[in-house]
Amino acid sequence: MHSSSKGKGPPAPEPSWSSYPSEANTNKENCDLDASTLGRVEAPVPPSLKIKRVDHHYSDWDKSWKYRDSNSKVTAESSIPIFMRGPWEEYSFIFVRRIPKVQGEEPTFKIIIKNEYIVKACKDVIGSWPGISWNANPLEVDPEVFLTVLDKFTEYRDKLRDAVKKTIEQNHVLSSINLLLSFLYAEYQTTIRLIDQHKTHRETTFNHLYALLVPNSLLVARCGITGQPRVFELKSWTRGVVGDTLCYQLMCESVDLVDNPISDTVGISRVQANIAIKSFWGTIPIGELVIYPLKYHVEPERLKECVVRRGKKWVDLIGIHHKEFDGIAIFEKDICRTFRRAVKGRVMIDRVSFKRFNANYRFPIAAVKHISVDSSDPSASVANRMYPSRSIRSLYDDGSVAKNKVSIINDRQSVKPEISDEELLLTPTTVYGFSLSDKLWLQFDVEKISDVKWNSEAFTNLILPDGRRQLLQSLVEAHHREIGFDDFIEGI
Repeated sequence: MHSSSKGKGPPAPEPSWSSYPSEANTNKENCDLDASTLGRVEAPVPPSLKIKRVDHHYSDWDKSWKYRDSNSKVTAESSIPIFMRGPWEEYSFIFVRRIPKVQGEEPTFKIIIKNEYIVKACKDVIGSWPGISWNANPLEVDPEVFLTVLDKFTEYRDKLRDAVKKTIEQNHVLSSINLLLSFLYAEYQTTIRLIDQHKTHRETTFNHLYALLVPNSLLVARCGITGQPRVFELKSWTRGVVGDTLCYQLMCESVDLVDNPISDTVGISRVQANIAIKSFWGTIPIGELVIYPLKYHVEPERLKECVVRRGKKWVDLIGIHHKEFDGIAIFEKDICRTFRRAVKGRVMIDRVSFKRFNANYRFPIAAVKHISVDSSDPSASVANRMYPSRSIRSLYDDGSVAKNKVSIINDRQSVKPEISDEELLLTPTTVYGFSLSDKLWLQFDVEKISDVKWNSEAFTNLILPDGRRQLLQSLVEAHHREIGFDDFIEGI
């Protein structure tokens, strides 16, 4: 009997393990897919070339920041002042009055300079000034700056006008300066007349004090340490509020010794000095200001002679010197505290050792690169001490100097910097040193320093037979001939 296959389909296929979605099979399918799509990579999406302008503004209604569409006519340079572009470009300068938002406040003024020949004259007359760059565009200058140097501009104009031969550029400068001066005298005639009246009577007010503060002029003030008159050179000034007080902040320069850490030397340099003139009420004599122009001093020429003479003495005291002092010496503990002490006796003038043993002491800061002088200054760093240790004091404890120090003193004394009388006017009133009787590092008034008075009759006053006295003197002189030092002092 045969079995029939009628009604039966083909046999079911055997299950293949290769159809199981294993990791190997999946990778194989991915490889097949990558191979099939390799030839048809999609192109990158093109960038959007549209621009939208919006204003980010504060909504008073919702009390929040929101965005809104901007006006298409508003551009980024719409806020640029009109005097930088358009029809105002042709003017020599623009006088701007700024109306304050708050009613009752005084308007402010500024001059926008567009004329290159006025800019050239400003460079020659004014020079540098805080906050002003002669290359700026727009170039804004406070009218008070021009009123401050009004006399210098007039001299500059007169000198240019009196020149026999003038170039085309000089003629342009002259016409531009005439325009500026005529405008200032017409616009500020009352102010200029009042300033001239104050100068004639040697008086001033706080509002018109700027007219006295001419850059590069000499100012005189009382030294806060010695009380002696001291001269500074004014470089610039600014007016503002310090704390709650309105004042003029003067940037001045003087002359002092400054350390050069690169060459390990000490040199004479211009140093910075900032002095404030606080606001005052009414009209006061110019001489009552904390600092004022030297030409308004009662005896300016005599004062200059005294200051130059003191400056020469200050130069002679550069280095190490054994001197006498009779007066008040000081030590500045910090910017607000000063230690004062009456000293009468011998002192050692020695800035190098003072700085070594008072490394944290405040010394003047150089304003410009200084001129190097042959005077070494070791850069040892020791904590600032008012009362030095025994090892430090022992250098001068017995009133004498070690033998190896004599050559240093002589070497330093043999080389003295040569500076002009104009620089001598700006020298300080004090020197740094050590009080031998008090064993303290202090600053000494140059005027109160004198040479040691040696007693040449010390051996004569000894109660000894004449022969022994002469023998003893000969032995002492022979023993100390190489040292060349005599410690017999008058009154000892």
